[in-house]
Amino acid sequence: MKAIIMAAGKGKRLRPITEWVPKPLLPIGGQPVIGTLLTNLQAAGITDVLVIIGHLADKMRHFLGDGSAYGVNLTCREQKERLGTAHAVMQALDFINGETMVLAGDTAFGPNHVGGLVKFHRRTSADLSVSLKRVPAERLAATSSVSFVPDETVPPEQGGRIIRIVEKPAPGTAPSDVASAPLHIYPPSLPDYLPRVALSSRGEYELADVVAMMIADGLRVMGKIEPLAPNLTDQRDILRLNFDYLKPLLVGKLGNR
Repeated sequence: MKAIIMAAGKGKRLRPITEWVPKPLLPIGGQPVIGTLLTNLQAAGITDVLVIIGHLADKMRHFLGDGSAYGVNLTCREQKERLGTAHAVMQALDFINGETMVLAGDTAFGPNHVGGLVKFHRRTSADLSVSLKRVPAERLAATSSVSFVPDETVPPEQGGRIIRIVEKPAPGTAPSDVASAPLHIYPPSLPDYLPRVALSSRGEYELADVVAMMIADGLRVMGKIEPLAPNLTDQRDILRLNFDYLKPLLVGKLGNR
């Protein structure tokens, strides 16, 4: 299995910090997010990694090198235009020659997310595995929502077989409070699907459409529910996720004043 890390975005909500430092190089728990990802990929036995870069690409290349510091074989591929997640993975078509994990470079997925999804993928004999997360209803419009049915290989509280995925549903239309996290394992047929993705109403080519097409084609698409992985949305997150003593000031009642 190989891995593609999507790390080309500008991190607009983290400006001005991301005018100087690419978002994947910012810390969570005192470690650069992409470093955490590479460490956990290596621990899961995934050592061939392609990173899709874009914003501040030279700084990303300088930091990542050849990946040897993290025990992986790493190459970078630049996404000149940021036109969505499926468009990002399209830059790596020649890299894909088997099962491929695709994950976002700005979310600190832990070992249970990365290695756990690999084990889940094998145990459930899935064609496509998707990491899932429960999110508050008011946040679903900014992410995705899935419908899934019970499967004998998975306890119901841990996931099931996905039968529908809706990207950024309109308020009140989400099929569930379970969303797709940007961590998937795709079958070798992924390159056959990517060119078929149409431009969305948001002007992007989205991996959610690949998932939908695979569901429609009868592939076994399985979802594994995990706790939310920490990610960086705004400057408060940088403080909250790196300085424990500041948490009471940034969450809960104190943070809402």
